[in-house]
Amino acid sequence: DAMAALADVHHALPERREVFADTVVVSVCDVELPDLTVVDLPGLVRTASDGMSHSVIADVANLVERFIKQTRCVVLCVLNASNDVHNQGVLTDAAKHDAEQQRTLGVCTKLDLVDKGGEEPVLQLMLNNKKHLQLGWHAVRLRGQSDVSAGTSAAEFARTTERAYFFDEASSPWHDMPREHKGVPALQRRLQQLLVERINAELPA
Repeated sequence: DAMAALADVHHALPERREVFADTVVVSVCDVELPDLTVVDLPGLVRTASDGMSHSVIADVANLVERFIKQTRCVVLCVLNASNDVHNQGVLTDAAKHDAEQQRTLGVCTKLDLVDKGGEEPVLQLMLNNKKHLQLGWHAVRLRGQSDVSAGTSAAEFARTTERAYFFDEASSPWHDMPREHKGVPALQRRLQQLLVERINAELPA
């Protein structure tokens, strides 16, 4: 189990720190899996909570910058749909290294937590009308803690709950979004294509 292995690594660390620059690599191989390398970075920290070192703010920012400045990387700016986009600074940080937005893709999660009647601003964001990105936006619905506790795998959740949420409910507020911009499987396909394009762009002519 990958999460158990990561927990063992965390407990074995020789010192108490919030952020380490070292990379933990987890390789998962299967004929049905997409050919992707994903770097899961911590969310940007704006304020250190009680008991945390104030250096965590700069430590996280430096770690994130280390990866997003690499021109072969596609930057996924993951935002919580229930929070206003203007309150989430990840897009500003991405723009420092991708001013033309050639490799920045916006991803929204937790659309199911948006208050009823408040979906329209989020929909306009997803349609690329509120905060325009050259690569646009993508919406996903991920497992909650109850799904994880019940043993529902990410793949099973995407095939059932997420698919039903985006595609099977005629009254879904996200009905007007392009099908290829909804769901984890579609995101995997988009990322594979974007990575191929980035590699081709970096190769000498």
